[in-house]
Amino acid sequence: MLATLAIIAALLAVPEQVLTPHQIKIACAIVGVFGLLVTGVKVYSAYKRNMARSLLADLLEKGRAITEKTFAPVDAAIDKEAKTWANSVEVVLGKYLDKTYIVRFRVEVQRNAMDAFSGARPEWFKWDEIQMRVREVEKFITEI
Repeated sequence: MLATLAIIAALLAVPEQVLTPHQIKIACAIVGVFGLLVTGVKVYSAYKRNMARSLLADLLEKGRAITEKTFAPVDAAIDKEAKTWANSVEVVLGKYLDKTYIVRFRVEVQRNAMDAFSGARPEWFKWDEIQMRVREVEKFITEI
C-alpha cells in the first residue's frame, strides 16, 4: 500500500508539460485501484491462513484424542471416527489452503501379512496411519 502511495505522489509531481492534469488523475486512479486490489488479495490470503490455522488447531486436538485410544485395536467405531476426522481435515485444507496439502495429508502406510491376523479390515485405518496424519496436521499449523 505504501508503494501505491509513493507512485501516486510521484505522479502528482510530474510537470504539466509531460502529462496533462487529466492524464495524471487517470493514472493515479489506475494505480490506486491496482493497489487496493493487491491489498485485498493479501488481506484475504492472511484471513484464509488464520482460519486454516484456527480450524486445524481444533482438529488437531480431536486427532490427538483419537490417537489416545491406541490401547485398543482399531475397530469399526474408531475407524469411523478417524475417517470423519480425516474428512474434516481435508475439507479445511481444500477450502483454506491448496490441494497440495491434501495430497501431503493422505499418508498411507504399508499393509503387511500380520494385519490379516489382527482382525483389522484392510480398508480400516491403522494406528500409525492415524498418528502420521496427526503429525502432518501439526506440520501444517507451523507452516502456515
